[in-house]
This record gives sequence, C-alpha cells and structure tokens, in this order.
Amino acid sequence: TCALPISAAQVAIGLVAKDIDGALNNIEELASQVHDKWLERNYDYAGGGELDVPYSELPENEKQKDRDQIILAHEVLSQMMNGEENETSEDMNQEPDMMDEEI
Repeated sequence: TCALPISAAQVAIGLVAKDIDGALNNIEELASQVHDKWLERNYDYAGGGELDVPYSELPENEKQKDRDQIILAHEVLSQMMNGEENETSEDMNQEPDMMDEEI
C-alpha cells in the first residue's frame, strides 16, 4: 500500500486536536513541531539549506508560516466542534496553492 504524503495542515490539525483549549497558549512549541515535520518531509529539498535550522533560528517570516498553520488548524477544529460550516463547496474545490495564499 502507498501512504499519502502528510501536509503541514494535517500535522497542525493533529497537534492542535491533542489540546485544542491550550493550543494557542502553546503556539511556539506547536509551530516548532510543524517546522520539524516539514523539514523531515522535505529534507531532500531543504536539507542543508537556509531552512535546515531549528525553529528558533528561522527568520520571523518563516516562523509566522508555521504559526499560521497552527492558528488555522485551531480555527477549523473550533468551527467543526461548534457545528459551524463557513466554507461553501466552491471554497473546497479551490486549488491548494490558491488556498495557501489566503492563509
């Protein structure tokens, strides 16, 4: 069997789901884990490059990308838990890179 690749969004949702109430209070640690998992998945591409550093050494704009994943995961899970459905079927059919631009 072939496993599907895991995205940063899936990692973030998994991390936030473990403690949704405390996730935003622990955003730096969770963002660090998102970065670590991204680096593991993309080591062939990013290994040895400027992003192949611990989270604490990343430029601020790169840290913010990881924080944004946690914030978005928290928003999505909170909406799901509250029974809110704000996305239309049209939103769900957007290309992934278009959705990333909105983050």
